[in-house]
Amino acid sequence: MIDKALNFLAYFSHPDLSFGGEYASRNTKYIIPSGIEYSARWNDSARRILFSLRRALSSEKSIGPFNLDDRYLAYIGYTYIQAHENFYGEELKNPFYEEKFSKFFPESGIFIESNKNFYVIGNLRKQGVLRIDFKNSNCSLKDSGPVVYVKERIYSPFLSPQCKISSTNGYIVEGSLLKIPLNIMTPFKNLLLRIFQMTFGRNKRVSFLVENILRGRLIAYKKNRR
Repeated sequence: MIDKALNFLAYFSHPDLSFGGEYASRNTKYIIPSGIEYSARWNDSARRILFSLRRALSSEKSIGPFNLDDRYLAYIGYTYIQAHENFYGEELKNPFYEEKFSKFFPESGIFIESNKNFYVIGNLRKQGVLRIDFKNSNCSLKDSGPVVYVKERIYSPFLSPQCKISSTNGYIVEGSLLKIPLNIMTPFKNLLLRIFQMTFGRNKRVSFLVENILRGRLIAYKKNRR
């Protein structure tokens, strides 16, 4: 499982030394280094990731301890110390973006196109969201898809396994946009939340139940598509 994960992740290192982003399922842009350092002992893909990751951290061009907020620094800060303990001291391998190839992962809908000028990554399951890196410069172009306003309602692309994908003379994707709910915190909502935390929220079972309900409504919503 580790080898499969590393062989997949190695494609998402960019020429500007950043990682991941808009085309990923949760737009994640940071990578935890400790396991990568340890796995480099036997896995070539880990060595490809380290080629860029070490340079990104030393030049502060990626997300790391130098720009993590307090919450995440306390959460994953120790992994950078652990990476030092796991340091792989042998030769690394050049990253995939230095090669020429085409790659498509049908299950995730992610495609990669690499030539002498561009490194392109897109996600057809996210309605064609893509990123283009220009190899001759440190510039990149990111397209996160359309944002449509209809009668004061906002619609945007989202990750959907139901998208129809065809690949005749390029890629064509057909899908739907998702209505984005505008759940804004108000003083009244904040007051109710504090009262709940001081009363029923002290019960672990009730707290977990409410958390799951809110997660479904605010994060994992899948209704009101168009």
